[in-house]
Amino acid sequence: MKLIGLVALVQQEMLGEGIADLALKSHLEVERMTEETRRYLMALLGERTRWHREAAEAGRRQRELRRRDLYNEFFRHLTRRNEITSSFYLKIIEDKVIRAIAEKEADVSTRQKADEIEKKDTEDAMRKKHDIVMRREMMARLLHDFYIPQIAKNLERYSIDYYIGKARKTAIEVITERAQPYNTALRETSLMELVKHLKGKIYAPATPPPATPESESTEPLAFHDDEDDDDEDEELAKKIEFLDQFMKQETMSVISDAETLSKEAERYKNVIMKKLQLRKRKEENL
Repeated sequence: MKLIGLVALVQQEMLGEGIADLALKSHLEVERMTEETRRYLMALLGERTRWHREAAEAGRRQRELRRRDLYNEFFRHLTRRNEITSSFYLKIIEDKVIRAIAEKEADVSTRQKADEIEKKDTEDAMRKKHDIVMRREMMARLLHDFYIPQIAKNLERYSIDYYIGKARKTAIEVITERAQPYNTALRETSLMELVKHLKGKIYAPATPPPATPESESTEPLAFHDDEDDDDEDEELAKKIEFLDQFMKQETMSVISDAETLSKEAERYKNVIMKKLQLRKRKEENL
């Protein structure tokens, strides 16, 4: 009985120890499982935190990339604007240089053209002046060679006719006893008076011829025919009038040429003055 009791006691002790061991093992297993669960949860929490951190970092990276792209776009736009501005300023500088060179060349060519025009105008003026002098010389030769000798001959012929007419008139007055004392006062007869009196009634005074027996004769003297004298007077008056008109035409032509030359000279003077003023203004602007 005691043995049975001991065995039972041993069995009870062994069973208790087994149960204790099982309980301990179960407790340890539960603690281990709890620790593993806690660690698993901590790992999940860490992983989740890592995911959040990576997501935040990815967002920051994306924002950084977007910001970098935006900055790159700004840089490209600014570079393009700078290129456009540089090209614009280069174009302005090029235009200014080209304009300055063109103005300088235009000034030089304008001066050369003005010098050529002035030289040509001077030659034309000298040629016209030479033509005027030649026309004056021709008119002087014409007057000296033709009109003046002809007028002198006509005046001499009229003087001779005057002597004859006065002698006849004196003889008639002596015969008819109507002779008056002869007026020996001299008076001059101008060319214009000859033109005005076409009938030749005004002549240069002269001393009457001495009385001769023929002039004291009672035989009536034949009167001089005045028709030829009238024709000659008219012819002389026409020639003198033609001479006067010719001289007037030549004078007016000379005056017209002189006025034309004066106007041309004044015009070219104004052109040259304007060019000089324009050049001075350009130099002041530069």
